Amino acid sequence: MKTVIFSGTSEGRTLCEQLSRAGQEAVACVATEYGKQVMPALPGIRVHTGRMDAAQMADFLRGVETAVDATHPYAVEVSQNIRQACQQAGCRYLRLLRPKTHVEGAVHVPDARAAADYLAQTEGAVLLTVGSKELHCFTAVPDYTERLWPRVLPAEASMQICKTLGFPAAHLILMQGPFSEELNCALIHMSGAKWLVTKDTGEAGGLPEK
Repeated sequence: MKTVIFSGTSEGRTLCEQLSRAGQEAVACVATEYGKQVMPALPGIRVHTGRMDAAQMADFLRGVETAVDATHPYAVEVSQNIRQACQQAGCRYLRLLRPKTHVEGAVHVPDARAAADYLAQTEGAVLLTVGSKELHCFTAVPDYTERLWPRVLPAEASMQICKTLGFPAAHLILMQGPFSEELNCALIHMSGAKWLVTKDTGEAGGLPEK
């Protein structure tokens, strides 16, 4: 096993497809069963499913030549664990990262908590397209169960997070992207949203369409 790809993004899937077409072998690591389902079956590419901490990653990478970190741009902790594991295992670390983008006319904040603080000073419904991992930050918004419409992956873990945080089922949008401009518009009209919150997900993450 010469190459391990920590995937979970469209870039990771594209890299696996390119390696497969070139006749190369690799292991693609995804954290969840849902991640495995959206990974196409490819000749030469074996999929490993399950979350690993830095120590488990280091054991997994022993004897591997190259590890490619193709995780989400905002998965900071995961990237740190992969870099640490590569150092311990003596494995070369490569980061596959989508370019950043800039949106004119948008309000830019540094993180989810800052976004929640900003929304707390506003009125109107909010379409949240930031996923489920940092959804808890937005419970700081007054009347969040009435104002917020989270759009998250249709995975059991995502739905459980929404349920635990008290979001009503009628406000949950469970969908897998990519999303077109027309679909985003339809969801804005459906929810009555005055605000749309997104990470800088780049072109691959549908930012221009948002």
